[in-house]
Amino acid sequence: MIRFTHPFWDELFEFEENRVNVLVIENAKFLRSVLQDMLCQLSGEDGEAIISEDFKKLNFSKAVDLILDVFGLDVNNKRILNKIYENMNELALDQYYLAMTELLGSISGFIETIIEDIDYPIMYKNQNDILALLKLSDVKVCTDNQELLGCIIDYLSIMSEICAIKCFIFVNLKSFLNKNELKELYKHVFYKKINIMLVESTCREKLEYEVLHIVDESLCRI
Repeated sequence: MIRFTHPFWDELFEFEENRVNVLVIENAKFLRSVLQDMLCQLSGEDGEAIISEDFKKLNFSKAVDLILDVFGLDVNNKRILNKIYENMNELALDQYYLAMTELLGSISGFIETIIEDIDYPIMYKNQNDILALLKLSDVKVCTDNQELLGCIIDYLSIMSEICAIKCFIFVNLKSFLNKNELKELYKHVFYKKINIMLVESTCREKLEYEVLHIVDESLCRI
């Protein structure tokens, strides 16, 4: 089971099946501190927040995706594309090695043929890096969703599957999705077994499946 904790809380926030943790922090300074801590860890620095799986601490930057801007979600971001190219490169080396070597040989032969028709001395680098060749193809993830909810669902599905993200943390998501949209999102993540947590600055209506944790303006836990 995935768990989240922070020194301010005595409890562990467990990502139980068919449940969504909603962390409401009404104190702006403390909210800023918690988010800054997460951002620092995502940059590879040490921090206070801990994400674990079966009580084993995980690398925060690899296991967590902190989503501050739902309008800027990109299914073709660098992290996703690098992982796709890495997977394609492994497939080429493991399952398509013969075809790969033939292709690289054909490319080298084609370049040599062109060079023979050039009247001045020229040299070139023999390309044996299939990964560099794959990147020339400009691979992209295909998605047709235009609505915000659909974009969020596509992003969660792709990031969890391709990048093996263990936990997605949304900031103020309830400001942008209505109750029906949130329920639809919960339905999707429950089906796909994707762990999400909402961090909100204001307490809003508690929905079915939500587990509410509140820190008020005075830093009292409710």
